[in-house]
Amino acid sequence: MQTGAGHSDANGDGDNGIDAIANENHKHQVKNIKHQAVTPPSADNPFPNLCVQDVFQHSLNCIINTGIIPFNMKIHDDEMEGEAYPESEIIKVRGKDVEIDLPSKTWKPHALQWCQAYAAMVSVKT
Repeated sequence: MQTGAGHSDANGDGDNGIDAIANENHKHQVKNIKHQAVTPPSADNPFPNLCVQDVFQHSLNCIINTGIIPFNMKIHDDEMEGEAYPESEIIKVRGKDVEIDLPSKTWKPHALQWCQAYAAMVSVKT
């Protein structure tokens, strides 16, 4: 039997083959999960009204457009105390150590945006 992705279904049983793969993946991944599940945050707007939300957006735009890098969030190079963020990390996959690349060019721009948004949020909330 041919699946929609152009691959043949090894079992010939359609979705049951997918379920078997999903179950197999779950068995291998569940042993690597070592934390309690967290409750996801509410989807509520964190701002009491649109005026405050507009002030936040304006503050965030100013922070981003002027290139401000907030302090006290370990995103600023001067705060690293001689340490550098690791460019890779070892995790266990199926009982084997696997090195995962964490290139700063990938994650640091996103971390900076998060820190800038947090700084804008704090300035609006205080």
